[in-house]
Amino acid sequence: MNFVRYVILGLLLISVGLSLSVNIPNQLQTVAKGQVADFPVTVQNTQNSSVTVLVSAASSAPVSVSDRAFTLGSYQSKDIHVFAVTSSLGEGVYLIALKINDGTYNLAVNVQKNSPILRFDPVYDTIDVVQGEYQDLKFLVRNEGSERLRNIVIRGDIATSLKAQYPVPFDLAPNQVKQVSVRVTVPADYNPDEYELALTAGAGNLVEKATVLLRVTQAENLKNKVSLEVLSPWEAVKENNTGNTIGYKIPFRITNNAISDVSRITWKLVGLPDGWEIMNNDSFSLKGFETKDVSVTFIPKDFSEHSVNVTIMKGLDLLATQNVTFNGFKVGAATGFVILGGDAFLGLVVVIVIAIGVIYVRRRNAKQEVAEETETRSYLEKLVEESKTEAPKEAPKAVTRPRASKRKK
Repeated sequence: MNFVRYVILGLLLISVGLSLSVNIPNQLQTVAKGQVADFPVTVQNTQNSSVTVLVSAASSAPVSVSDRAFTLGSYQSKDIHVFAVTSSLGEGVYLIALKINDGTYNLAVNVQKNSPILRFDPVYDTIDVVQGEYQDLKFLVRNEGSERLRNIVIRGDIATSLKAQYPVPFDLAPNQVKQVSVRVTVPADYNPDEYELALTAGAGNLVEKATVLLRVTQAENLKNKVSLEVLSPWEAVKENNTGNTIGYKIPFRITNNAISDVSRITWKLVGLPDGWEIMNNDSFSLKGFETKDVSVTFIPKDFSEHSVNVTIMKGLDLLATQNVTFNGFKVGAATGFVILGGDAFLGLVVVIVIAIGVIYVRRRNAKQEVAEETETRSYLEKLVEESKTEAPKEAPKAVTRPRASKRKK
């Protein structure tokens, strides 16, 4: 095999050039089937006058030339490329006859069949990140060969201050594709600018490069620019088997009053009793001037009165906070109090207003009944008194008739 290689190199050195200086750094290229061999060629005019350059290439392999005709001024130079496509070729060496004006130059491409092919491409060429935040650089790694690629390592030329976190080495089967991420964390005082990050994916002698443009923007001061509001009513969380209420689903309204997006907002709960369960308290993001309603589920250990401070954070920075008070229960059909949240104590106000209304209606009805009863009793007593004090009417006098006189005998 080495003998064949030396023979090829000897043939390549046989070239004739007259008026032009031609530089070909690599006249023999070894590529895997399916790859394109790229031969860079520098053509320089060595005369003190302009010259027209004509370029052509002939081979049994499919070849093309980037520039076929151009003019060079005195002592000017130009870079051109000769491409050989290997997807339709079998394993072996293919000669390419490159002709530049009256000079002939021999090139060769050595095609290796069934060789491993590694691809490494960024998902996004440009990534934006705000000071004090982290961002994931995503890449697609592909094995387009017929052999398994083992121990693929991702590394990069990234500043230490960005604290790059690389994936662990991995393998790829033939024709397998894998998405990997490299996390970079930008310090809060990092200079806002554009940074080109160079990364590589390597497996043995196979190494592929990729670049990503990282654009760092200045962080906006979010103090007093994000608000948190506790909404009502609260939804009861019921147990599937019994239907008993076991907790509260509390809606919160978060508003971003700033123009900048706020990402990775997290919850912090202070004063939460031991044994309570919290659900749906995942991190979230807000766009500039966006308002979002987010519900957090609380499963308390008991339903006695508790006060919990609910805070939303951006890293170590406090964005907004609210006090939430829990008091009451609701089990089956038995209803107690599910009280309030927030500074306005809206839930408590509603309960108090309803209670006062009920008491007022009952008292008003009771007073009305007493008044009617009193009025009726007074009326009857008045009738009795009037009957006692009224003068009796005279009885009709009896009519007396004179008796008849007795007759004398």
